[in-house]
Amino acid sequence: MVPKGPQGGEGRGRSHSQKGRWAFQKADSDLNYIQHRLEYEIKANHPESAGEKNPVTLLKEMSAMKSRYQALFARFKPLAAEQKETKNRICAAVNKTMIAIQQLQKQTDLEVMLSAVSTN
Repeated sequence: MVPKGPQGGEGRGRSHSQKGRWAFQKADSDLNYIQHRLEYEIKANHPESAGEKNPVTLLKEMSAMKSRYQALFARFKPLAAEQKETKNRICAAVNKTMIAIQQLQKQTDLEVMLSAVSTN
């Protein structure tokens, strides 16, 4: 279940950084649940199947996977901040460009109007 954002819709009003952070936190929580569930199932059922992977080894791999997710999240945080900063710079450049275009259009319209008046 995806929690509702401040504007009522699913995920609306959240930045990419917040969505990414939420996704990694959810993945971490899911991995914890799976790990505990596996531990419970192993203890409850005592599987002793020959040829299957050792459950303890599986749990260790699960723990290693969780550590990789945490490391990935730690690397993701600064990238999200950089992405936001880059987006802000691009938006500012686009806004400046739009203002320059509007000023050029006004100037061009004025020149066209002046030349029309002078030819009459």
